[in-house]
Formats: sequence, structure tokens, C-alpha cells
Amino acid sequence: MPAKEGLIDVLSSSARGPELSVVGGGAVGLISALAAADAGWRVRVFDAGAHRRAAQVAGGMLGCV
Repeated sequence: MPAKEGLIDVLSSSARGPELSVVGGGAVGLISALAAADAGWRVRVFDAGAHRRAAQVAGGMLGCV
């Protein structure tokens, strides 16, 4: 599958800060990526596609483990 620019990559492409790769585009991955982008990080999210994510497996109950 060819690489695609994701939303996070586009939003943070002008940042000159450190780089971060996030594996997984589910709820936790995207929230983490957005927080890092807001803090000035250059972020790229890697996601395999639509499949069962943590929020679905846990019934939407994400919290401290």
C-alpha cells in the first residue's frame, strides 16, 4: 500500500520540533498525536486501516490500567 499523508502529518508539517511516529489511528493514537502536534512535535500516524480498536474492544471504556 502506498504511503499517504494523514491529517496529523498535514497539520504539523510546518513544525520544526522533534519528530514522533504514532502507531495506530484509533482514539488513543489520535489523541496522543494531536497533543504532541499542539506541543510543537512533527507527528506522523501509521494505521493499518479499519479494524477493532481499543475503544471498541473495551466497550468505549478507556481509563487507567
